[in-house]
Amino acid sequence: MQKILVPIDFSSYSYYALGVAANIAKKANAEIHLLHIVEAPATESDHEINMKFLEITELKSMSGIKLIHAVKMESIADGINIYASKNKMELIVMGSHGHRTTHDHIYGSNTDKVLKTATLPLLIVKESTPDFSINTLVFASNFYSEANLSFNKVKVLLDLYHPEVHLLKVLSGDFETPEYSARLMKDFASYNNLKTYFCKTVQAKSVEEGINIYCDEANPELLMIETHGHSQLSHLLFGSVSEDVATHRKQPVLTIRIDEPVSKKDVIFPA
Repeated sequence: MQKILVPIDFSSYSYYALGVAANIAKKANAEIHLLHIVEAPATESDHEINMKFLEITELKSMSGIKLIHAVKMESIADGINIYASKNKMELIVMGSHGHRTTHDHIYGSNTDKVLKTATLPLLIVKESTPDFSINTLVFASNFYSEANLSFNKVKVLLDLYHPEVHLLKVLSGDFETPEYSARLMKDFASYNNLKTYFCKTVQAKSVEEGINIYCDEANPELLMIETHGHSQLSHLLFGSVSEDVATHRKQPVLTIRIDEPVSKKDVIFPA
């Protein structure tokens, strides 16, 4: 991982995201791109924005990190996605206040918009985490073959933090048996060379409820889930489940986009 994008409006929430991004950047020796989106009418002068960028570069937590800053006039989601694509970002780290009544520049509903449209892994941070680390990671998935593609995008985090990995499958009105789900998870772990992991199935009324129940118990430093963005497919997290989970969990949530899921009968784990 060499390039991390942090959309920033200089509010406390964006600094929470920056702190987590800085921790990852130092471990990965990656550069951080600070992107400030200006929507008309602009309320800040160029001088004010540049002074705020300068203050960030002087923070002790930014020591040793290559920082690149940019200002774009776009809608929030479009500006972030266009910049990420053009500059070949590998991870977006974004702050959120955890509810939909927005009072900050890029949060609330705008975080949801980025979650729905971003093709890159999106790490959503809601609280100050000065000593961010990943000791326990919960990955909630269906564990069909497309899970390998999504997991591979963020596998570098396992190499950086060496967490204990909890593979979570929520059974909600599904005809899958716990035994079949367990086999999927074990095949997934084997394919991805996971060394320290636990397989867990949870029966719940909904996927969101199952994830919350398990995470309340395991209390992971990072929850990772898959999302289909704008897709109407319901292969894993249908409707607004992924957005609801990402919005309401207190710990950082990493969402990974799946574009073309396969059916259960097409489960394949290449040798």
